[in-house]
Amino acid sequence: MYPPISSAAEEAFRRCIRCGMCLPSCPTYVDTQAEVHSPRGRIQLFGALERGELEVSPLIAESFAYCLGCYACQTACPAGVPYRHILEEARDRIEKRYPNRLKRLLLRGLFPYPGRLRALARLLYWIDRSGLRRWAVRTGLLRSLAPGLARLEPQMPSLSRRFSRRLIEIRETPSGPSRGRVGFLLGCVMDVAFAETNRASVDLLRRAGFSVWTPERQTCCGALHGHNGDRQTAQRLARRTIEAFSAEPIQAVITNAAGCGAFMKHYAELLSDDPRWAERAREFQSRVRDLSQWLLECDFSGPFRPLPVRATYHDACHHVHAQGIAHQPRALLGRIPDLQLLPLEEATWCCGSAGIYSALRPEDAERFLERKLAHIRRSGAQWVITGNPGCILQLRYGIRRAGLAVEVYHYADVLRWALVP
Repeated sequence: MYPPISSAAEEAFRRCIRCGMCLPSCPTYVDTQAEVHSPRGRIQLFGALERGELEVSPLIAESFAYCLGCYACQTACPAGVPYRHILEEARDRIEKRYPNRLKRLLLRGLFPYPGRLRALARLLYWIDRSGLRRWAVRTGLLRSLAPGLARLEPQMPSLSRRFSRRLIEIRETPSGPSRGRVGFLLGCVMDVAFAETNRASVDLLRRAGFSVWTPERQTCCGALHGHNGDRQTAQRLARRTIEAFSAEPIQAVITNAAGCGAFMKHYAELLSDDPRWAERAREFQSRVRDLSQWLLECDFSGPFRPLPVRATYHDACHHVHAQGIAHQPRALLGRIPDLQLLPLEEATWCCGSAGIYSALRPEDAERFLERKLAHIRRSGAQWVITGNPGCILQLRYGIRRAGLAVEVYHYADVLRWALVP
């Protein structure tokens, strides 16, 4: 019924020594103190499924659905267990047995199609601008017609009036002496909700001396699909992404979204069983860089003008735990005069966004968000800076609801604002 377990998942299961070092780092275990909701427990459940000792059941489905996929357990694990392989393959099996309609609608009907995503974003933008959204909420109409949507409404982002294609040329030249050429991933949420951040990212790359190419045929990279149990669609989108960025010679593929970068850096494993694409995936993966990685590797130093602001930095899970990216954004921000970076307690703890987790499990996401907000309050920061669109949306929603005088920005925006013209 199911494909055989991959060698990567087999390795993850074999290496787990059940020591429990992952437990204090796991938000769902800390929240429940239940072994079934720990990384160690989930690995054992997956092993029992593979040995035929258990069948996929609602209890097992709930355990893996409750997982945030933050991969903090990977950072904590002394044995280096690659837990993400277990999570992704378990969710793939569970989705075949207990399909989630909302998840399938989002993952298969919306995100793979940039045209559909932009059309929906335009519609939502004009509904918001016209006042219909506020009217439907105020009168209770939204709650009466669509209770589920009403619950999610406060988390809906303010969408861009213009998307990335209106702000960014397909080919842009460096603003100084050329140091080479890179490709840039527009992303899905980044494209429709953070087009200005994409523009800022391209500006930074140009100021660093690089020509920037944004392929016309690029689509979703498949990260949301791979993380949520739709491995087949993730593979299809990975092939499309590799193909799109192979049309012209470039030194690197740059992304400013932590989740996209984390997933594209594992294309080789995703396509390892496809003889036509395995080598291409390895070559592509070797060139993927987060924007902060690339700028630091190139020793980009602006120059920057002073920004007299008290800020703190929230580590996106798919930066710090999936890619080992933590010091790069901080090092770049540290080059801005007068920008005071204050410490944030549990900076690497998940904010509850976790891709589409906050849409699928909003009550659980709220609890994790509250923990993060408590630390932000105590930090004394005026700005929270991070590097992932989901985190920005989640934190802005929580801060707005709590009435805090704090702004949330992507590090690319902050760096761009500080650039000397």
